[in-house]
Amino acid sequence: MRLVAVVHDRQRQGLGRTMKTMLEIAAVGKEVTCLRVYPAPDAVAFYEKLGWTKIGAPSDRLLMMKMLEGTNP
Repeated sequence: MRLVAVVHDRQRQGLGRTMKTMLEIAAVGKEVTCLRVYPAPDAVAFYEKLGWTKIGAPSDRLLMMKMLEGTNP
């Protein structure tokens, strides 16, 4: 994923969760098995609540991933 964000005054209304769900459904439909993202530091907890895992930092940025249900790695 390149960039997914919700402007500050619209946060905490379920929009981010909805966007992530729609993205995952679209990805599974295209037989994608894993998503990766470099989240903003203040978004890490959000991703963790949605099942994303920290997998390291190849540079100075944290990398997270999520294996998609309904796919075979």
